[in-house]
Amino acid sequence: MSNELTFFPITGFYYDIQNPDPSSSSNAPVFTGMTGAFITFTPRVPDGFTVLVSDLDLGSGNTGSTAIALPAITGRVSAVVAGGEGGTVWELCAINTVDSVGIELLANTSIISTYLAAQNVPNTQQAGDLIYDVSFTQVTYAGLNQMINNFAFVAPTSNTSICITDPSFETIPYAPI
Repeated sequence: MSNELTFFPITGFYYDIQNPDPSSSSNAPVFTGMTGAFITFTPRVPDGFTVLVSDLDLGSGNTGSTAIALPAITGRVSAVVAGGEGGTVWELCAINTVDSVGIELLANTSIISTYLAAQNVPNTQQAGDLIYDVSFTQVTYAGLNQMINNFAFVAPTSNTSICITDPSFETIPYAPI
């Protein structure tokens, strides 16, 4: 029986509150989407680290012992049309030709966690944890360059969807290697 990789989807919504619209007579602040940000998810593993997986399903009926590099994956905050009502939301998207909503990252399934634990990868909560450090760059809102605090999280062990802007989402301190 061959091994397979599992990926989990990540989403998030990004807005800010700005000064009242100077072209209106209202004194109400404006609630609007962030006009830009790149969000990078970096696995907390040493530079050049690869996970070795035996009998990995490579597609088309092929399997093989495989080295899997774990590079950083970057998404961006982008305006996307939401639902049938045609409204726009500002959401984490893949960097591709259509700004696909969300991105996917490698889950910490047993084939990944077992190898991480065996290699004694540092900076984990528990042996075998796959942690992603999340950093924000080129953040723009209210017409200015801004910042959002970085954080980290432990990858799920399945394809469970994660919303990184959900108040109940559990984060840990940002501590890249």
